[in-house]
Amino acid sequence: QVDRLVVRQGQLSVRDATMRLDLDTKISTEEGQADGQGAGLKVTGDGRYRGNPFDVRLHASGALPLISQPDKAPPVPLTIHAQAGKSRLGFDGSSRDVLSLGGLDGRLEISGPSLAAIGDAVGVTLPTTSAFALNGHLTKNGDLWGLDVSSLHVGESRLGGHFTFDRRQ
Repeated sequence: QVDRLVVRQGQLSVRDATMRLDLDTKISTEEGQADGQGAGLKVTGDGRYRGNPFDVRLHASGALPLISQPDKAPPVPLTIHAQAGKSRLGFDGSSRDVLSLGGLDGRLEISGPSLAAIGDAVGVTLPTTSAFALNGHLTKNGDLWGLDVSSLHVGESRLGGHFTFDRRQ
């Protein structure tokens, strides 16, 4: 059991040739203070993914529940912002586990010059389109992802729907 976790000036670098990922991050966290001030996990980073520059910022109001017993942990507020070129991703919600995104639940916003750019970023083939903007609600429970798209604007088209991605056997 972890009662206090402090990382003041942590650094993490990832070099993955297979994923074509070069990432440098700064990490800080302060947990277990009696006054609760400054508690949380903060990650900022930048690098290149598949040859494209990007930056990312993550903030969770607490890290101890996420590392002690994530399957039993209460949801912790989580905010993620990422930008690669003109493509942007924003998530505002909660998770029980920052590492595997267990119990993920929150508002998702993605925009960019073409759906193809987002597909390239996640390794999925998507068509070349006009600029797009997506707003929806994203969930993840175990290996089951869900996305309720309240609005997807692609050029002049307006779309919506519910999508599931099931990685279970």
